Amino acid sequence: PYIWDGKVLPDFADGAGNAHTGNVATGQPMYFTFDLGSIAQLSRFKLNPIPDDKHFFNDVTPRLYEIWGCEELNPNGSFDGWTKLITIESIKPSGLPAGLLTEDDRQAGLLGDEANFPADIPKVRYIRIRCLNNWSGNTNMVISEVTFWGSDK
Repeated sequence: PYIWDGKVLPDFADGAGNAHTGNVATGQPMYFTFDLGSIAQLSRFKLNPIPDDKHFFNDVTPRLYEIWGCEELNPNGSFDGWTKLITIESIKPSGLPAGLLTEDDRQAGLLGDEANFPADIPKVRYIRIRCLNNWSGNTNMVISEVTFWGSDK
């Protein structure tokens, strides 16, 4: 519930304030699924990392990730029936290696990733955020806040 409460929060030891897939590298893209609560035509999305130097363009913050959607969940947990809505690559303004930050990097980190969905995507109710690569080179991820815009009309 913390990733859509409107609060971009630090990395608390108990995990309150963010969503985290863990630290064990599996070699497989990690993802989590959630319910928007209604079927909607999405128009825009924003993802905020944990707001600190450890996570801005570093650690398990998503670097290359996908947003998937569907109207009805498949009971077997597969990607059958899901549509990839968009692929996002987080771009570090300075281009410096992970762990090194400029003030421009910090400002971009605070703003997070934001993108418009293509106009022709289907309406969806369920969302999957699937991390293909993080800033540490594996597929785990931590997210502080995610926001979706669209219409449920």
